[in-house]
Amino acid sequence: MAQLLPAETLQEIFKYFKDDIKTLHSCIFVNKFWAKCVVFSLWSRPFELLGRPSGKLIDTYTKFFDKDSQKILSSYGIIIEQPNKPMLFDYPLFIKSLQYDYVYDYSSLWFQEGYNKGTQKCYAGFEKTNILRVFVKELFKLMFSKNSNIEDLSFNVIRFLDAPDIAGSRLVSRFRPYRDASYAKRALEYLSLFEDDIVEILSFEDSKISLKKLQALECGANRNDIIILDTFRNLTRSINTLRFNFASELRNHNVHDDDKIISSITNLIKEQRCLKKVSIRHGTQHVLGLITALECHVDNLTELSFDKIDFNIIPTAEKIFSTISLCENLKKLVVTNCQGITNEIILPLGNSTFINLETLIFTKTHNPIDDIFRAFLIGVPRQNNNVPLTLEPLKNLISTNRNLKVLRLGRNLLYSRDLPNDFVFSTTYPPKDVMDSASLCCRGLTLIEIHIRREILPQVLKVLELNCQLNRFIFSAEMDLVDDEHFWRKLSTSLPVNLKDLTISIGPVFWLIVLHWLFENMKCKLEILQFPLSIFIDDEYLCIITQYAKLMGGYLKRLALHNSNRVTQKGLSIALHVIENITNTGEYNY
Repeated sequence: MAQLLPAETLQEIFKYFKDDIKTLHSCIFVNKFWAKCVVFSLWSRPFELLGRPSGKLIDTYTKFFDKDSQKILSSYGIIIEQPNKPMLFDYPLFIKSLQYDYVYDYSSLWFQEGYNKGTQKCYAGFEKTNILRVFVKELFKLMFSKNSNIEDLSFNVIRFLDAPDIAGSRLVSRFRPYRDASYAKRALEYLSLFEDDIVEILSFEDSKISLKKLQALECGANRNDIIILDTFRNLTRSINTLRFNFASELRNHNVHDDDKIISSITNLIKEQRCLKKVSIRHGTQHVLGLITALECHVDNLTELSFDKIDFNIIPTAEKIFSTISLCENLKKLVVTNCQGITNEIILPLGNSTFINLETLIFTKTHNPIDDIFRAFLIGVPRQNNNVPLTLEPLKNLISTNRNLKVLRLGRNLLYSRDLPNDFVFSTTYPPKDVMDSASLCCRGLTLIEIHIRREILPQVLKVLELNCQLNRFIFSAEMDLVDDEHFWRKLSTSLPVNLKDLTISIGPVFWLIVLHWLFENMKCKLEILQFPLSIFIDDEYLCIITQYAKLMGGYLKRLALHNSNRVTQKGLSIALHVIENITNTGEYNY
């Protein structure tokens, strides 16, 4: 019976489970026919499916190195073990999605595991970096040699800025603006190593065939990336998704370099036949030129994302949002962690109607953590800005686009219990006028994220009560509400019956009785419950959550806790009889 369906039909069915590695893996054991059909879904983007580094994945790929690659690796002291029996499938042939940084991390773990087993040498510091670079290049050569049609490729090396070789202490790594002056020079030298490798990878003869139908590309855009951008411009015209991840602290002070980067980006964008999705992280100095280049794609664009852009220093920044307002087919708009957002700059959004807009992510446009850290450095408390904030264009955008399904207005990730009284942080975001609009016009939301203040509490409760389809609610609450019994009881009764995922971002501690207030009148049967910031959750808290899970008939499948929680192994063992999965890795995103 299992073989009655043709292979093409089964493969289409498996696509619906593309993110469910457990289900896909179980299909392998149905029979050989199903195994052949599902292997493509499992091995087309294995690095993303696994979620965390796995040495076994890399070990599987090493079984396919040809003699030339084995000889090159052997010359660097890298030992490649031969398979004891033929492999069931040619796994590299199925690859569709490759991320340079993932391949690097997975390979690093493979070397560590090999050292632990005594099959690989021990490397450290720059020696380890250089060995890994050689190994990763050979892996890319392997993938390209199979003539796979790579659809999604990431050459994002910006994350290597946090490498211990150059980043220094964890504190300095977290607050990059306060690194010493020599950091930029060391970072540029370090990044150039990887960028040179990428240029070499793209020069492999087989890459021209494998990347000809590339659909999604992520890269940085610094001086050394100009060659990479120009290579892709000449290589393919099929890209529909571009993700730029700039290195803000390594900004080129040479205007000529900036001009060349914008020229390369512009040429790459204009060469594509149908660009649909673009995201820009950092790179304030490039944004205006990049958006100008996108004008030829306004009819095609469905997603635009801006992260960590400082609109304060962009001349005529309103032109950016004027161009955005022309994208009538936009389905998703993201503006996160940006500065300088004012009514004047985003005014064009207020006059726009995106008939297909389903996702609006407009989070707090300033991160307090840097200000607070700076205040500690100079010994002067940060002054809170309690002037009521209004963003009328955002209000109008919400009121005129009534097909919204996802509305994320951000949350507070830092609580005043962590700080001396003089450094207490308060916020007036999201503005009351924006929440007034949401409570009146949003009826089809499936996800909402918000920081709840007493001032906007009635609007938040109304949104919850009117959106019966809501299945995910993410919130933080101001300190005045965290210990308020009335707040928790009212929230409990307002949660929609269909809610499946509740993420409560309060911390580091809240009273035990809060859980009683929350669960007492809750009608929804949660499948996922998350406390990503609450480090003081212990066995008593877990016991109450477990009791709630029992009362709900065992619907709760996942409980996500902070990695520094105080739950004991005994408490965890008892809870796992009722709750299927309890993690201590922070917030669970899917």
